Amino acid sequence: MSVENNLAVGDDQNSHYRRRPDDLPQQRSVEPARPGNRDRERGLPERMGPAVAEVSTHQQFGILRRSTFSVPLAHPATIRALDYNPNKPHSVVTGGDDGRVRFWDVRNGGKQAVKELSDHTHWIWSVAFNKFHDQLLLSSSSDNLVNLQSVVSISSAAYGAYEDEENDEEGDQSLDPYSNTREKPTDGLIHTYDQHEDSVYAVAWSHADIWTFASLSYDGRIVVNRVPRDEKFRILGV
Repeated sequence: MSVENNLAVGDDQNSHYRRRPDDLPQQRSVEPARPGNRDRERGLPERMGPAVAEVSTHQQFGILRRSTFSVPLAHPATIRALDYNPNKPHSVVTGGDDGRVRFWDVRNGGKQAVKELSDHTHWIWSVAFNKFHDQLLLSSSSDNLVNLQSVVSISSAAYGAYEDEENDEEGDQSLDPYSNTREKPTDGLIHTYDQHEDSVYAVAWSHADIWTFASLSYDGRIVVNRVPRDEKFRILGV
């Protein structure tokens, strides 16, 4: 992966760090995971400027840019998973061996996680934001489970997409029989998928259907699922 792309990073020192690619060697590539070496790299949006980052078997993550920052003990154990929110480019999510999923805002230097989820009981191997509805987050773990979470409170939808009724005039509301009764999305665990019989190492959203996703477990089994219909309709407001 070229240094012109943006990435996100972590290692054994339990902290975030940032610096620009100018400070890095000119040649940089993605290597196979090795103990003590990085084992994840993730592209970040161009809006964040040129940067390189990775997560490794150490307990930190960060974004490599010219100005650096570090957050000790981002997780108390190894960080194995990382993704960024494409609709909020300063929002990053990590997962670690502590079984926790943590959300960070890199604009404040990652001083404190803005949200934490603890629905897994073992190592977290993969996390993935939905690229269109970023309130949807997937996580997979060595507990053989895939969790679909709603994190609408820290998503781009939290900027008012579900508050429009408050600004509607009374006459307009009367034209919409669902304006006062529509069930809106809230934070929480939407569904746990338990079809796998071994550790689930990867999850990914479909590029063809925004409501479809797949998971891959250690035994080579791939399972395809869809966002539950009720949650889909809540997000769409119908």
